Amino acid sequence: MSRRLRSLLLAGILLAAGEGAMAGLQVLEAAHELDPGQVSLPMTTSGSLRLHPCAGCDPVSLQLDDGTVFQVLPGTGNTSLEGLRREAARLAHRPRTSLFVFFDPRSGIVRRVVLDATQ
Repeated sequence: MSRRLRSLLLAGILLAAGEGAMAGLQVLEAAHELDPGQVSLPMTTSGSLRLHPCAGCDPVSLQLDDGTVFQVLPGTGNTSLEGLRREAARLAHRPRTSLFVFFDPRSGIVRRVVLDATQ
């Protein structure tokens, strides 16, 4: 598990614990923040993406489905998988560009992929 993912999960746990909800805590969504070069995007929305969460980690495959949302920031909302692929290729070597992959940790289904070039 990447350091950033652990940090996000820990922050969620601490917030829930602070509100006394530790007994009912359930992780609904997990995320990876990656360099665009660490992710292989599929050609179709019925495919799966492959990511490398860290240099020594095994690759992880996560499944896309019809509900997966793609976004490019700054932007004006959702885009297509092809639009995201095009922008990711264009910005791949730009410093401080991140690709966020939000997914359901139980099923491995990707809920949204966000390319952020605003940093």
